[in-house]
Amino acid sequence: WQTIREEWPDRHFILSERLAFVALSGVSTTNQICMTLGIDTDRQIQGLVIELSQDSYQGYFDKGPEAGEWLRKAFNG
Repeated sequence: WQTIREEWPDRHFILSERLAFVALSGVSTTNQICMTLGIDTDRQIQGLVIELSQDSYQGYFDKGPEAGEWLRKAFNG
């Protein structure tokens, strides 16, 4: 999580010890994000980067409304 905090200090939301959201303002590929986070087979650092769009998420978060609110703000500026 330290890299996420350093690379995207105002653009991340850590939901749990295993899940974080990062809203990027520029165009980045999932591969670029993996490289930034060091997720690769050489270092055997595991992780999964999934691209979401404004219209591609739906759900409920039991951690309270904070995650849903963060997503709405991330997609709507």
